[in-house]
Amino acid sequence: MFEVDLTDRKLTKYENLVRVESIRTLSSKDVEKRFHIREFFDTYKISNQKIKEIKQIFIDIIHIFQQYQLIENESLLMPNRSRINIHNLTTSNISDGSILYEKFNTNSFLSNKV
Repeated sequence: MFEVDLTDRKLTKYENLVRVESIRTLSSKDVEKRFHIREFFDTYKISNQKIKEIKQIFIDIIHIFQQYQLIENESLLMPNRSRINIHNLTTSNISDGSILYEKFNTNSFLSNKV
C-alpha cells in the first residue's frame, strides 16, 4: 500500500503513527472507514504545535488511498457528516475526523461467467 523507497528519508514518529492508524482503519471489515482524528490526538498526547502537521499527514495518506482506488472520492466530515470530495480536505475541516468509504471493484465479479 505504501511504496518503499530505501533512498528516501527516514519517516518521523508521527508519520509512522499515522500510517499504522491508517492501516488499522482501512483493515476494518466495515465499509465505512472512520478516521477519528481528534481521538488520535488525545490517545497519543499530540502537542498543539504538531497538530496541523499531523492533520496534513492524514490528508496525504487519504490521497494515497484514493490514488490506489481503495476508497471512494467522497468523504463525510465528522461530526455532522457533511459530504466533501477528498481533494477538498484541509487541515481546518478535518479536525474531528473523516469517514471514508471502501471502493469495491465489481467489474471482475460481473464479467465472470458462472
